[in-house]
Amino acid sequence: MNFGWASKMAKNALLQAQQKIDQVLEITPEEEEGNVAAVVDDDDDDDDDNNSSQKDINNCSENDNEDEGKLFTPSDSWHVCRSENTVVESEPNPSRDEDTPGTMLNLDSSPSTISPNHDSASVTRESINYVKDNGDNELWEGNISSPERKNNEHFETDTVASSDIEIIKQADEWSSISGPVHNDNFTIVQNRIDNVLNQVANSSEQVKEMDTIIKNMTIQIDMRDNRISELTSLSKKGENEIGILKQKIKILEKELKDYNLVKKGNIENEKLINELKEEGMKLSEKLGQKDKEIKKLKTLNQENSVIKIEFQQLTEKADDLTKALTIKNNEIKNIVNRYEEESKNDKNEINNLRKEVESLKQSWHCKENMYETRMCDIEDYKNHLEEERKNVKKLKERLKESQFENEELKSKLQARAEQAVHDNIDLTNTIAEMEDKYKAIITSFENEKEQLLDKVSTTDKLLSEKEFLYKSLEKRYQSEKNKSNVLEKKVKDVENILILIPGVMNEFVKGCTLNKTIDVINDNLTQMDNIISILQKDITLLNKKYDLAKERKNAIMNVEQNMGIINNENVNTLNTVFNTTNIDNNDSLDDKHEENDERSLSPIRIDWYIEGSCKNCDNMYKYVNDIKELADTSLSNKRTIISLKEELNEIKENYTKLNEKEMENKVLLDEALQMLGEKIEIIEELKQDFIDLEAQHKQTMFDLLQKMSG
Repeated sequence: MNFGWASKMAKNALLQAQQKIDQVLEITPEEEEGNVAAVVDDDDDDDDDNNSSQKDINNCSENDNEDEGKLFTPSDSWHVCRSENTVVESEPNPSRDEDTPGTMLNLDSSPSTISPNHDSASVTRESINYVKDNGDNELWEGNISSPERKNNEHFETDTVASSDIEIIKQADEWSSISGPVHNDNFTIVQNRIDNVLNQVANSSEQVKEMDTIIKNMTIQIDMRDNRISELTSLSKKGENEIGILKQKIKILEKELKDYNLVKKGNIENEKLINELKEEGMKLSEKLGQKDKEIKKLKTLNQENSVIKIEFQQLTEKADDLTKALTIKNNEIKNIVNRYEEESKNDKNEINNLRKEVESLKQSWHCKENMYETRMCDIEDYKNHLEEERKNVKKLKERLKESQFENEELKSKLQARAEQAVHDNIDLTNTIAEMEDKYKAIITSFENEKEQLLDKVSTTDKLLSEKEFLYKSLEKRYQSEKNKSNVLEKKVKDVENILILIPGVMNEFVKGCTLNKTIDVINDNLTQMDNIISILQKDITLLNKKYDLAKERKNAIMNVEQNMGIINNENVNTLNTVFNTTNIDNNDSLDDKHEENDERSLSPIRIDWYIEGSCKNCDNMYKYVNDIKELADTSLSNKRTIISLKEELNEIKENYTKLNEKEMENKVLLDEALQMLGEKIEIIEELKQDFIDLEAQHKQTMFDLLQKMSG
């Protein structure tokens, strides 16, 4: 707080009081020029004479003037007297009192404030305040107007002319004249200044507190920085979640579209409800008519007390019926809730079935594409086989030509052989070794043939299993058809029963039968699910079998490529050994091949061979065997192609059958869905009718009770 205004007021009051004291004492500026400094001592004697008191007053004034000359020489301002031994009291003077404020200030420096209990504490306190306020005095000393300084003489003349000065000595502490004067304003100012000093002292403690606060604030700022980093990470997570929520929103929009479609259906149901309400109003009118009839009956009941007793019994029975109706209503509500839950589950299952049917359709489309690609592969195989047949025909023609040439060479070779029997013993040994190697090669080819035959047998087994599965599926399909026909008959019977059964309770029974039929339909749907799963398993088995057949085809292609390489090598050997070979002709090969559609080449005869007769007989022998193997492989390829065609035809037939089954299953599903929708509508209508009947029954009972009470 700022107490400058209080300090200024106190200083102005002190200056005015000092001026008046100086005027009363007739102090001149010449006396103020003295530089003698005196220290005021406290006098504790109470019984001094008037002379000593007069001397003390003079000493006080002189000391004050000397101090003022030291401190306020630039402005010649007046200051407070700080002695405790002087008291100046003047008589009332009107001319003097007009220029002064309304109240006089009694200072602690006057002797009137001195009492036996007074000590020197006030002196030290005033000296401290004087030094502190010295800087402030220099500021407001200039505010003292020069006329006040010039008119000191005027004040002196006024004081001298107005009244006499009466000097009062120090009195006892018990006298009323010298009693201690209480200076409230000055003490308040000093207390306020002390409070300001205490606040300045406490400011250092506040600085320390501020340091601790700053440290705490730095810690809080660090914590906030960490919090900001956490919030940034959370914001990133929130952005990711926003993306996920957008996707969910899209899904919900789709669901809203579906919901709007359902809402349109509900509007139609509301129309039906309004129609039923109109019918209810008509029934209420009829009930009003019945109420009138009841009033007539009431008059008769008043006449007959016996009828009243019976009526009371009827009311009791009606109460029992109401209780029974409430119980039945609760049961019906439970049944309706169960049915709603079951209908929801059925709808979900139907949606799942539709999704599965769509997935099966997609898989069937994929399989159709695979089948088309496989048919293309088969056509490529056919073209390749035709090319191989052409090559075989060309080779046969070449063989015939070589046979004619070999017959001509045979005679020559026999003649030469007879001559070279004894010269070609080494050649016979080499030929025997080559024959052994050839036999080993033949055994290896036979092993490969056996492996291929094993694969063919496995494929035949798989085909037989497949046929068995298709037959079993057909049987199941027929059994399911029979079951569906039985269900249709049952549904028709139920519809006939519903049409024939009248009344509310009979309609309730109708709802129970509908629930049973719905359960039967659900069981059939589960059976259809099981059949679909079995069909999917069969399809996977067919895919595996198809993959095995494809692997077998690839193996056959590799064998054919290897045989083509061998054919090229044999052609090269024919060109080198054409003039030095001799082969035994056997025309039965073509005859048997044309008659039995099977290739059986005649074995090569080496009876004519004599040791050392020919050098390149082993090469021709290999060439003939290679031709035999080519014919065998071509026949085996034909057989495999025929078997594959049969398999493909079977697969096509099975595929068509499965498509037909799918179509029939779709029809059954659509019919079942229609039945469910119709039954749901019937049940909702029954609910509304039952609710209306309950309301009507309650109204009638309420009216009857009112009439009885009336």
